[in-house]
Amino acid sequence: MLNQLSQSNCNITVVGNKACEAMVKESNSTFNFTMIKDASVVWEFLKGRKLPGVMALDRAYPFDIDWSDAYSDPAQPLVVDIGSGNGMFLLGMAKTRKDLNFLGLEINKKLVKRCLDSVHWCGIRNG
Repeated sequence: MLNQLSQSNCNITVVGNKACEAMVKESNSTFNFTMIKDASVVWEFLKGRKLPGVMALDRAYPFDIDWSDAYSDPAQPLVVDIGSGNGMFLLGMAKTRKDLNFLGLEINKKLVKRCLDSVHWCGIRNG
């Protein structure tokens, strides 16, 4: 059924080592799946559990964000990097993948400021 869905316009994400191994074994290479092998945090989120990092962000930023101010096309898929450090990885990705939006979450304010300065200096509108 997943192979059939992947042929239509569905995005399939497989989470977990065993599930990824089974999909590689059972599906042929023409099907496009996103594979997340070591993803215990994803499982916790999918189970509806509140993640400590996300709860901390909710407390630190208890307001709504106008995503059209942050991104030139807020309808594009969003890639989130939790613990993004200086943001250089996301900055590079935003430069090369204009079809995606990128959001870095970092607790170190100095690193966040440095990254935001780079984003503004480069004129990036998807990160």
